[in-house]
Amino acid sequence: MRIILMIFSAFLALKASAQNEVDTVLREVKGIKLDLLKTPTNPSFQLMNSSATEIIEPGMTPEFFTSIQNASNNFTSLPNNLAIAFTPFWWGKQAKNLSFEKDFSETNRLNFARTLTVSAGMLNGVQQDQSLSRFSFGFQSTLLRGKVDGVKKDIYFNMLQSIGDRYFGEQKRALESDPQYLKLEAESFKILDSLRVLSSLEPNDSINEETLNSTMDSLEGDYEIIDKQLLELRREISEKIKTIESSPELDKLFNSMNERYGFKWDLGGGLAFNTTEFNLNNTGIYRIGLWTNFGGNLNNLNSGNTRLSLFFLTRYFYFKEILYESENNLEMIPNLHTIDMGTKLQLHVAGKFSVAAESVFRSDISQSIFENTYKINGIVQYQFGKNRVLYSSFGNDFNDNSNFGPQNLIITFGVNLGFGEDIDLKGMMIK
Repeated sequence: MRIILMIFSAFLALKASAQNEVDTVLREVKGIKLDLLKTPTNPSFQLMNSSATEIIEPGMTPEFFTSIQNASNNFTSLPNNLAIAFTPFWWGKQAKNLSFEKDFSETNRLNFARTLTVSAGMLNGVQQDQSLSRFSFGFQSTLLRGKVDGVKKDIYFNMLQSIGDRYFGEQKRALESDPQYLKLEAESFKILDSLRVLSSLEPNDSINEETLNSTMDSLEGDYEIIDKQLLELRREISEKIKTIESSPELDKLFNSMNERYGFKWDLGGGLAFNTTEFNLNNTGIYRIGLWTNFGGNLNNLNSGNTRLSLFFLTRYFYFKEILYESENNLEMIPNLHTIDMGTKLQLHVAGKFSVAAESVFRSDISQSIFENTYKINGIVQYQFGKNRVLYSSFGNDFNDNSNFGPQNLIITFGVNLGFGEDIDLKGMMIK
């Protein structure tokens, strides 16, 4: 009887071990379509003084996106502002196989390289001077991107759970329809039945103890071989059905989960050049900048699709030189250093539409004749598709060239188009 119990215990343990092993390798979601592009600007636009907005909500961007816009006060010119940006992280192998537990934790972790975006841009016709152009190189990285909403994470997880539960039914049907597996399973039960019969026998004149033990040892060896073959077949079949293909519904839940909340903080910077008729001899630095945006949502996470957020900006600019008009004087200010301080109130509605108002105050820290100036701006944006954003802004421009205060009213229209491959999500420990 002891032998029977040991055999059946080993049989059950092997079955349970195989099931757990399958369970761990199963949970992978393939083909997730990321929707990351939310920003109505580009670091290059900010460096060239042509941005639709001065203050942005820190966040991630797709592998690559391009920005086309026109800023004008008379609507007579064609779009003249172009920039591209890419995120190197999404080009690596790690980005194509994200971990559910690590990459979508409810902890707000510090990042830099993972969210680093590199950009380049060009502005044709500066201040209505068609011979003067501007180009720039910039970067932006979200240091703190917020945390995943636990409620939305559970909703996504539960949907995967309900899909994953069907796995065991699929596995059972696959095993039951496999002739080789059924044959081996029948042989294993036949061996167990023979062992049960032999273990109940006592040595006698027809069968001695040595023969009995030898026969049982042989059967146990056959059983181990067959059980290994069964385990290998279970693994092969589980590999064929181990993944969950994403769907539009799953993509929607995933991207909703990836809308992060809490404190957000980024860092950006770069430099811009002026050039006359693209002549290298007439090319020089326009300005160098370094800035940071930070803030977060003001309402709680249970407010549905409406989200009110507040963000702040601190920014440093170095101007190599600017021509400055003061009363009856016109002079060149070399090596101008300025500090910008700003705030932005932003309202997201229905996950696709947002409106915002911002104000930025600029002051001189180089003790020149430059007088403080400011910018007040309103921004509207609409996400019309995956990684597709339309935007417009309305407000005054900074007056960096005179002490007469802001004079030009600028209306900006633009579109951001993002591109990127689908990703896979691993590490789904679903029971």
